[in-house]
Amino acid sequence: MCSFSKWYTFSVQADGGGKVYPKPLRHFWRGKVPSMASLATLGPHVYAFGGLTAGNPLQREIRECYRLRITPQVGKEFVPVSPMVCRRCSSDTSVLGNKIYLRSSLSQADLLNHCWGEVFDVDNGKWEALPNPPNYPVQDRESIVLSAVVENPERVIVAYRGSYNSAIFYAYNVRHRSWGRLVPAERWLHHDLCDDTDSWPGNCVSAGNTLYWIKREQDDLLFIAYDLDLNMWLKGCLKGHGMFFFRHDRYMDGGGCPPGFFHLEKQRFCLLQFAGHVDCIRCVVVDVSPMRGMKTLDIEVVCDQKYAMEPTMYPALAFCDIVREKIDNLEEKSTSKEA
Repeated sequence: MCSFSKWYTFSVQADGGGKVYPKPLRHFWRGKVPSMASLATLGPHVYAFGGLTAGNPLQREIRECYRLRITPQVGKEFVPVSPMVCRRCSSDTSVLGNKIYLRSSLSQADLLNHCWGEVFDVDNGKWEALPNPPNYPVQDRESIVLSAVVENPERVIVAYRGSYNSAIFYAYNVRHRSWGRLVPAERWLHHDLCDDTDSWPGNCVSAGNTLYWIKREQDDLLFIAYDLDLNMWLKGCLKGHGMFFFRHDRYMDGGGCPPGFFHLEKQRFCLLQFAGHVDCIRCVVVDVSPMRGMKTLDIEVVCDQKYAMEPTMYPALAFCDIVREKIDNLEEKSTSKEA
């Protein structure tokens, strides 16, 4: 079962101030992608992992994987690569070096013969199953409240729900291929991550050994950060909601999709949101840094761009990522980082 999609690219200016681009972006590729597939960009390719296939009587997760070349020339279609170890859909994906890590979102039909995570080596095209986290609850996978991939050292982090607003943290050392507890193992979770009244924040974004989330907070956007080394939580709000249009996509009312959120470099992050009512992409680049001596994040907008889009039926922003090379078959070319 596949979904039809269009893919676009535009330059993300590091310090571009505010600018409107009235000429509609033109898609550089369109075609079918497996429904509920997990997507990741690495090198010159976009990869699609797993997804759902039409079944009788129920849909079923799949192992199949594909890749699409996007630089320097765009391929015509996704081509098959080695299938995953387990059936999955909508898994969390992270890139570390030349490998792509997939976590969770397994098939309900393979509870006794599955691995929680696996890693794909793009150099040799092979998959490797990760050992399950210690005391992994096969029948209660939702007890894992947090998972992430971090650098320095390269680790996969998971946290099991503990008592009240706490969790037990484990780390998988990529080099030694072994699990161990963090010290201390039991750590408090930020209350904004434990709020059951909100369906997200969802996946976190890592920068160094700090994890970041974004969350709706009344008319502002809340940034939450957790420093794994210092065992410290910080938060801050992006003030001035008037510059955003998220509420027009029902975002601030609890509907629609949350903004795309990803790390650019150092303390710099990017937020993307599609506003269907005006056929426009909004791209906001922010610097996020801790205020000295306080458990507060300073959020500074360094770039606010708006790109017109070609009219689209039933639009939705399904995937966004950074491509650090040019995509050549576009009418307008750019040497800046592209999203």
